[in-house]
Amino acid sequence: MHEASIAQAILDTVEDHCRAAGIESAVSRVHVRIGALSAVVPDSLEFTFSVMKAETRCSDASLEWEEVPLVVTCQECGASTNLDGPVFVCGSCGAHNVKIASGRELELTSFDVRE
Repeated sequence: MHEASIAQAILDTVEDHCRAAGIESAVSRVHVRIGALSAVVPDSLEFTFSVMKAETRCSDASLEWEEVPLVVTCQECGASTNLDGPVFVCGSCGAHNVKIASGRELELTSFDVRE
């Protein structure tokens, strides 16, 4: 389960940013963006985060996530298409010459600290 290494990386990143900014307060919320192609199961990440956050400044923090859909841009007609499955085809013209526009994300976007 690679969610454990991701949860640890989130906790380490929050700690590093707090230390660099001179923040000593506890963290109340952590927000991440998870792309459809990231191979991360949000519920598994949330569970793993809840277990690993003990005895850190995130011990009372919630983990919130935004799921980023898989979107491709057609190199033939320029249309953008949201995809639900692994078939990379333009929803407008049917071309297979597409590039991934979003869906690979795995980003720690923000966190809130208590005052």
